[in-house]
Amino acid sequence: MEAVEEFASLADQYCTMLERTDTEDAWQFVQGTLALLPRLYAAAWRLPNVEPLSEEPISASASIAAEEKRIEGRIGALLGPSNLYHFVFDPFEEEAPVASLIGADLSEVYGDLRPALDVFRRGGPGDLADATWEWRFGFTTHWGRHASCALVALHNLATDRGVPGGKGLNVAL
Repeated sequence: MEAVEEFASLADQYCTMLERTDTEDAWQFVQGTLALLPRLYAAAWRLPNVEPLSEEPISASASIAAEEKRIEGRIGALLGPSNLYHFVFDPFEEEAPVASLIGADLSEVYGDLRPALDVFRRGGPGDLADATWEWRFGFTTHWGRHASCALVALHNLATDRGVPGGKGLNVAL
């Protein structure tokens, strides 16, 4: 279960980074997210396909849901107008772009990872399987899309538009 341990470590780093968002400037936040989010995404692909042992789904506590909202607001304040971006929901269909918020996407990922991380940390019988199933299921049905869309937006923000505060690569090819 090395893949699960690696994923849990990355999920913990991601959740901790977002919980501490208010201590960073925008450039540090964007750099940190661009360094960590692809690793988390890649590790999710390596999670084993297991069945949960509990019949009860893992759900977010009220405190995790409240933290998710606080994170979304802090990222929005940090990025300002650059928090808003547009994407095409299904790239294989001809459709109009929709608006999204980087802060909402990243906090959605947090909201899907954190409850299972808490279950994983309990370490009781079945907790490993339940957390692994939840992470993998959430990745394929929900948070994987949020992570990948936010990653594209953050990449463009860091390389093309510049991060609020005037920092960024602004690379011209």
